[in-house]
Parts: sequence; C-alpha cells; structure tokens
Amino acid sequence: MAFLASRNGQPLNLKALSQECHLPLPFLAQIMLDLKRAQLLKSIRGKSGGYLLARKPEEIRVKEILEALEGRISLVECLKENPRCLSLEGCLTRPFWENLKLSLERMLEISLEDLLLNQKEVCK
Repeated sequence: MAFLASRNGQPLNLKALSQECHLPLPFLAQIMLDLKRAQLLKSIRGKSGGYLLARKPEEIRVKEILEALEGRISLVECLKENPRCLSLEGCLTRPFWENLKLSLERMLEISLEDLLLNQKEVCK
C-alpha cells in the first residue's frame, strides 16, 4: 500500500509490484484481493492497467489496512467483542491491555501520506 501510495496514482500490475516489493506473487495476489474487498484498492484492466489506491493516501489509515488483512485488532482475548474470560470484573491486568490497545489504535490512525513523508524509498 505504501509503495502504491508513492506512485502518485499510477497503476502497477501485480507482477511488477511483486518484483518491486520482493513479495511472492501468490501471497501478494491474496493480499491485493483482501485490500480490494475492503475498498482500499481498485484495479484497472488493460495494457497499462494494474492496481492503485481507491482513495487518496491522506484518506487511508494504516489501521484500515491492518484490519482488512487481519481483522479487528484485539491484543488479548478479554478485549474481544464476546470475551470468554470468566474473571473480567476482577482482572488485574485488563486496564493495562485496554490502555495498550488505545495507544496502538491511536498510532495506527496515521495515514499512508504521513507514513511516506519521511521515507525516501519504499520497497527496493
């Protein structure tokens, strides 16, 4: 996603992206499919087609990308929507995990544009 953001809206085919970012083609194909389903990428058919961001880099958050690939962020079982933990009420460590999750979520609100501001090269 960062590499595509660095291309200023220029589409890139899967094979070229695989080579540029040193990722196995089948692995990358699955990732791209997940990102497309999440409406973070779009594809253009044809000779000069390929994949490109579905929105501007400043509108795409790293959190969206991670959740598209991994699901909702949950560091420990007790923070999931339907926790199976039997001692939620008296848990001594749950406040720590809640604070850590909040801190992580704040960090992941960074946009692709912000991520690239201090980068000179992406992939390669």
